[in-house]
This record gives sequence, C-alpha cells and structure tokens, in this order.
Amino acid sequence: MSDSLYLVLWRGGFVNVATIARRELLSLGLSPAGWVAAAAMIVPVSAFGFLPEFIGRQLGQMDQVFAAFPLVLTLVVPFYTMRLIAAEWREGTLELLLTAPVRDWEVVLGKWLGVVAFYLTSITFTGFYVLLIAAHLGGEAVLDWGAVWAGYAGLILIGGFFIAVGLLASTLSSNSVLG
Repeated sequence: MSDSLYLVLWRGGFVNVATIARRELLSLGLSPAGWVAAAAMIVPVSAFGFLPEFIGRQLGQMDQVFAAFPLVLTLVVPFYTMRLIAAEWREGTLELLLTAPVRDWEVVLGKWLGVVAFYLTSITFTGFYVLLIAAHLGGEAVLDWGAVWAGYAGLILIGGFFIAVGLLASTLSSNSVLG
C-alpha cells in the first residue's frame, strides 16, 4: 500500500514539491535574515496591536492584532520572498534546478510552500497573545473563539497571497532587492 502511495505522489510531482519546500524552509529557518524578518513582523504587531490594549487594560479581543498584520505584511513579506527565484537566477543555480527532473510548477509550488511554512511558524508566536487574553479574562468573560479562528484563517490566506505576489516579483528580476 505504501509503495503505491509513493508512486502516486512521485508521478504527481509532490515528492519534488516537498523536497523543494523543505529546502526553502530550512534555508529561511537556518538563516539569520529569516528570523530577523520574522521578528520584524512580530514586533510591530505586538507594539501596535497587542500592547496598547494590554497597557490600557482593555484586553479582551485579538481584533487589533489581526488589524495590524496586513500593513506589516506588505513591508515584511518581500524580505521572505525577494531571494526565492532572483537569487537562484543570479547565482546560476536556477538553470540547474530547471534542468533537474522537476517541472516548473513543482519549483514554484515548492518554493511557495516553503515560505508559507516559515510564515506560519512566524505567526504562531501570536498564539501567546491568545493565551494571555484567555488567562486575563478568566471567568469574567469568554474569548470569542470564532473570531480568533477566523482571524487566523484570514492571516493564513492574506499571507499566502502576499507570498505568491512576492514570488511573482522574484521571477521578474535577477536582482534580489528588486525581485
């Protein structure tokens, strides 16, 4: 059974996608630039979304945290994506990658999934805000879990969209800063 599943995944290209995604995730996870970009995303969201309510003792919802993310993502996601294709093109490794037995869509999807996985790792740190809010509310009120889950679903969708746009921009230029 497992051999036939592997063959289906291999023929479908998903093994190649997973390999490329793992490579991108490790590349971001092991580089200081990836973690600096993650901190550059979390610190402003904390400063403008969470701390004002926490200091003002009006702690009760995650609305301000979720509202701060789109602006911060427009500034931070390019740091995640600017080197995806452009750096490979500049260093000459893109030709090696494309002449390997992988299809173009496998390269694009693998790189996108790798960055999305790192982005999801980055936003999991905001889960501490949910825990702090829930602990603060205690028995006084109930945290609106539907709004929290919807907010995180929105963060995943908007992050995936911004990463896709950044990946597109990276394919248009061999310069990492422009792409």
